[in-house]
Amino acid sequence: MKYLKTFESLQPIDVESDVNEFWEKFGEHIKKRDEKTEERWRRESDIRKRTDDLLDKYGYTMTDEYNYYDICETDDYGRCTFTLTTVRAVNREHARLKCANKYDGKKTKGGALEIFTTGFYTAKEVDIKKEISDTESQILALQRKLEELKRIN
Repeated sequence: MKYLKTFESLQPIDVESDVNEFWEKFGEHIKKRDEKTEERWRRESDIRKRTDDLLDKYGYTMTDEYNYYDICETDDYGRCTFTLTTVRAVNREHARLKCANKYDGKKTKGGALEIFTTGFYTAKEVDIKKEISDTESQILALQRKLEELKRIN
């Protein structure tokens, strides 16, 4: 577990700043897209409701209550096909919002926004201590195997 300390951060999570960052990055893009779209396909009110629900549920203050989430691209059946990143968040919605903020610039504005607004991405909770422990065990097994191969030569 020697790597766990470098992965964990003692900083509390500020949901409000994450939501504000999201609207700073994507608010204009959402408005422009909705201006060109039929009324029934406009998304701003739905997205605004989702971010407001996050703030209402988790408050406007920082929190130490969080979990780790893998953000994944999904196939047609909702199965994870590719993990984009792992984030600390208060719930799955917040994790997807943080990932969208993080991917702004790495994807197009619309592409990063899709992480939060569509079903093509999901967040699954991860037991990070178990993941790190499993990875360390795999590293030890590979090191033992490497030592065996060195002895053969």
